[in-house]
Amino acid sequence: MARALLNPMAQAAGAELARHRRAVPKMSQRRLAELLDLPQTAIARWEKGTRVPSAKDANAYLTVLGVPAEERDRVLRVLDDAQSASQLSTGIPGVDKEIHSLLHYERTAGRIVDVSPLMVPGLLQTGDYARAIMTAAEVPTSEIDYRVKLRVGRAEVLQGARPVQLTAIIGEGVLRQPIGGYEVLRGQLRHLVNLARWDNVSIRIIPADSGWTPANEAKFQLFEFPVAVPLVALDSLLSVMFVVDAAQVAGYARAAASLSATVLSERESLRLIRQRLSEMEG
Repeated sequence: MARALLNPMAQAAGAELARHRRAVPKMSQRRLAELLDLPQTAIARWEKGTRVPSAKDANAYLTVLGVPAEERDRVLRVLDDAQSASQLSTGIPGVDKEIHSLLHYERTAGRIVDVSPLMVPGLLQTGDYARAIMTAAEVPTSEIDYRVKLRVGRAEVLQGARPVQLTAIIGEGVLRQPIGGYEVLRGQLRHLVNLARWDNVSIRIIPADSGWTPANEAKFQLFEFPVAVPLVALDSLLSVMFVVDAAQVAGYARAAASLSATVLSERESLRLIRQRLSEMEG
């Protein structure tokens, strides 16, 4: 389900544990708790994701179930990521736990698909564009500078030794909506042109005459990780919500994949951005 969670990765990791337990015939939570000499409530909390087990407890859990060493190591890495997410600080003004979780997922993902029909995705925004959005959204003035720096700083995941692979699917109308004014939009379009040259950034435009697409239903980010199960972030005006249910995440993945039949190619998308920029500068 989609709802605000303190640690959605912990919930996904818990589902991994539960899946291995259920694969063993007649292995109930109570029976496993007896074998581990632990209260059943501990097993229930781990599997629900409200608690993350220690590496020692998780290893014992998986060993008792007979999980092979390679798979056991993979699940332990997933749990380690979940533990890291649960320890993120909440002491920064104006930034809640869900935002910290979002930052963590951006840093640890191998691939992100960002479907953003109405505005430039956060990872691709310039400082001026981000500031214009926050000002229009009436973010408290005392918080705007910090939030802009935070949003622009998130783009660091696109660089470095192992940059995330980003596919940004953007509505064509975004290229014409002068958020912050035409000068701000020009700067933003120039930024997109530059980013489109990066090997790990794919910008795809949804044509204005494409009719209905899944992007009409929601803005969302699909996160795929090297070892952890995928999840989806729904970023709204006031909060971030996460979808961790496997069936629902698969639904979002299908929606993102179906857009490939509608969106322009990378080359066509870049040509359209440049054309719009040329119109504005001319």
